[in-house]
Amino acid sequence: MTNSNFSGVKRPEFEHMTHAHARAASRLSRLSHELWVELTKADLGTSAAIRIRDIAAEMQNEANDLQRRQRLFAEMDRLGTNIKVGQPNGLYWKLPDGPLDPTADVRFALTLARKGKALTDAELQQLALTLRRHRGDETFAAIFASGLGARGTLEFWGGVSEWAGQKGKERQAILKDLQKEFGHTLARATSMDSAAMEQWKREIISLGGQEINLSPAIREPRGFQIMSSLLRHGAYDTKFLVNYGKALIEYDKGGGKDLERFWTHFGRRDFNVGNQQDAGNDPMTGLMEALGHNPDAAIGVLKDDKIFKYVMAERAWFKDTLGASENEIVAGRDALGHALQAATTGRQYDQAPIDLDPRKGKGHTADQAALFQELIKLVSRDTTRAYPEIRDSLGRIAAEYIPDINRVLSAETVGGEKNAALFPTVGSSFGPGEAAPTRSEVARFLYEVSKDPDGYAPVLLSQKHYTSGLIDYHLQHPDRYLSLTDDGWETVHLATHAAGAVHGILALGRWNTTTGEAAEDDKKYNDSLGTRMDWIAGGTGTLIGVGTSFIASPAVGAAVSGGATTVFGIVNKQVAEKLKHDTVEGSMHANGEEIEASRAETLRTLQDAVDKAGRSYNSPRHETFSGAVGLGFGGGFTAGMGLTGVSVSMRSPLYDGFCRRVSVRARCSSPRGPSTPCPL
Repeated sequence: MTNSNFSGVKRPEFEHMTHAHARAASRLSRLSHELWVELTKADLGTSAAIRIRDIAAEMQNEANDLQRRQRLFAEMDRLGTNIKVGQPNGLYWKLPDGPLDPTADVRFALTLARKGKALTDAELQQLALTLRRHRGDETFAAIFASGLGARGTLEFWGGVSEWAGQKGKERQAILKDLQKEFGHTLARATSMDSAAMEQWKREIISLGGQEINLSPAIREPRGFQIMSSLLRHGAYDTKFLVNYGKALIEYDKGGGKDLERFWTHFGRRDFNVGNQQDAGNDPMTGLMEALGHNPDAAIGVLKDDKIFKYVMAERAWFKDTLGASENEIVAGRDALGHALQAATTGRQYDQAPIDLDPRKGKGHTADQAALFQELIKLVSRDTTRAYPEIRDSLGRIAAEYIPDINRVLSAETVGGEKNAALFPTVGSSFGPGEAAPTRSEVARFLYEVSKDPDGYAPVLLSQKHYTSGLIDYHLQHPDRYLSLTDDGWETVHLATHAAGAVHGILALGRWNTTTGEAAEDDKKYNDSLGTRMDWIAGGTGTLIGVGTSFIASPAVGAAVSGGATTVFGIVNKQVAEKLKHDTVEGSMHANGEEIEASRAETLRTLQDAVDKAGRSYNSPRHETFSGAVGLGFGGGFTAGMGLTGVSVSMRSPLYDGFCRRVSVRARCSSPRGPSTPCPL
């Protein structure tokens, strides 16, 4: 600052700072990754690298914000919007003197908003800036929203956003920014407990099915479409979101089987500005995105059995695109996956996994676990409902329920109290009796999930980490073995049998997906594993946390540190090295022989890890643990493949490369006749 009459920034210095910040964030991120790799190779704890990575992520967020402000500054300079020249070497824009005045800013914002479609680009920017300055201010937000009124809110956004794609890229970018700020403001307003806002919320819902007059058109869009486009941004009040969601879904059911015509017969608009694949004509997409950011509202809506079956099995989701599109992704189904993720895990879909450490008293609720059980049953009985767009979300959900999945897959070999003792959990688990899914239902569900690289990766990595942490726990606490006569052999055998079952199911699903363009498809799997590994390696609260934090012991820290004599540390190192090799060298599951090689390699790694850990923990008869792993993992792998019920052709590479090596209990379909038992 060289002029006390102005507040702002000097453009050259601001641009230099922005570029420097972005470069520093990028360098720090690379440094954290390089450090993590070296620490992993050295069998040392990676917590320092993870902390540096988190700092780098925070710096990158700040850099992104600075770059956005830089673009805004340049645009204001170009338009001459409230700009004053303060010094020859700097540009400044005048800001209000003294503290923020919410009342004055509300009046200013309402004056602009009431101009509607007549707003200039500069005025739209001023409105977005004003809303951004008061983001998080509940009083400002409530006065602004109630001042517009429910109908005024819908008329304003519907009016300025309709046909946004036809108004030029500059205005489209301005409107996209305004949509975000307007959504955050309305979300904050819904948290206000006042008579005015209660009326606003009731009226927004009642106007949902009504046509909103925007222009002299024959038919107009409905309130639900306009409001749902704004639900994508901000954290809306849970009660409001549940009431809104149930009302919209009930109205949506009236559209029957041709929902595309029901919602677009007035013509396609682009209320969700700037997204050609998700234009905002289907209001259910915006609702599902909002639920994906509000876990309490998500479970509040989706735990209703009728609603769950409607969105998963009955609703005809449609492509909401502007113009021709070769992209087959249905944005609404992708958003549905986000809502399911929030409802079953208790966290926003784009946040890291919740911390399930029993010492912190967290875990899944009964409603969350019950919903996941129903999801497993529905998908396993009608696999067409494992939509390609939701498989990544289904995989992330399953990754957080790995202990429950292990319990189910082991139910016939170890049941009752032993089952619970072998696979300890925190919070609610799958219900007893008929409420719980069967082994075959879980297997079929995982098989469908594994057809997508982003569904396969989190389940595989979570299972690896859970198994290794679980064995570490039991070896550290021999008093918790399954029986008084168990010297550790039975525990190791059963734990690795469950792990083998999961690996076998996933391997079969992956192989059946990569049989076409094997190299290209398999690279997608390995790339996803690499991405997911970085996400998982975050320690507490991530999938390593899922893998170890179910283990009710303060000694968990020893396993998390990844030491050279823990099962966890050895397996973690093997996974990292294998990912690097597969991504560089090529296909890992290109044929049946590759699957067998992968199975054998994982088995050898587990055997080596358990043997070293047994010696470290002074476990009696640790020399027998390698055999326990061999019988457990190997038997579980083939049993898991058999549980899927998937037929394997005798002429397929899988049969030649795997069935002839291992006694597989899966069915083998003869090309010369009906299915026959595998002869081996």
